[in-house]
Amino acid sequence: MKKKYIFILALLVNVMAFSQDIDFSANPNFGIVLMGNSVDTTGNGVGDSSADTDGNGGISPAEALAVTRLDISNQNLVDINQIDMFTNLVFFNAAGNNIQAVDLSSNTALTYLRLSSNSLVGNINLSANADLEYLFLGFNSLTGVVFNPLANSLLTLSVPNNYLDALVVGGFPNLLKLDASQNELTEIDLQYNLDLIEVNLYWNYLKTLDLDNNIELTRINLKQNELGILPAPNNLIDLSNNDKLVEVNLSS
Repeated sequence: MKKKYIFILALLVNVMAFSQDIDFSANPNFGIVLMGNSVDTTGNGVGDSSADTDGNGGISPAEALAVTRLDISNQNLVDINQIDMFTNLVFFNAAGNNIQAVDLSSNTALTYLRLSSNSLVGNINLSANADLEYLFLGFNSLTGVVFNPLANSLLTLSVPNNYLDALVVGGFPNLLKLDASQNELTEIDLQYNLDLIEVNLYWNYLKTLDLDNNIELTRINLKQNELGILPAPNNLIDLSNNDKLVEVNLSS
């Protein structure tokens, strides 16, 4: 009987903890934004409803779990630490804020992530996000991106205007669009990205680029690099296999 009472007590404690609202006292602006039109219920990428579904002026763990699509873009946010409570997020747009760091290790269901135009610095760790299909990290101060080695569903990778000196994309066989312009890349290997149709690598330090396997390419922008065109003896780029190209920019 004593064990039964202990079990019931523990269950009640868990229920009470789950029903308590998430504490946003350390970053109240995030809580305020979430209680506004931040939840996308229509699938159009724009927030139209509040995460506070019961209207009590707070957000419970249960309410957080009910959110699958979240748009908190352009809200001047700096800290979004409680994003780890939204573990069922599939779509997350936090672009146009002042976020310096973000931990998405609990958001393993994400397929769409937009963190463009923030203040992210150093490396961003996405090793827990194996299901990403669309990733936008442009206009930050990133020096590295840590991907999940099993994240082979990625279709769009956009990381322009950062400080990346290396970018490994060979693990993304389904990649269709790549934008790594205005970084510090001296080389990039695209030989395993056979489905690529658009590549934007302008304003880097590329001296050569092998596109022999990328026969689906339709658009490529390589201006402001250190490339040349065959039959030049150095800094070669051969486009003879890329007969689907409709737009090429190799200007210096």
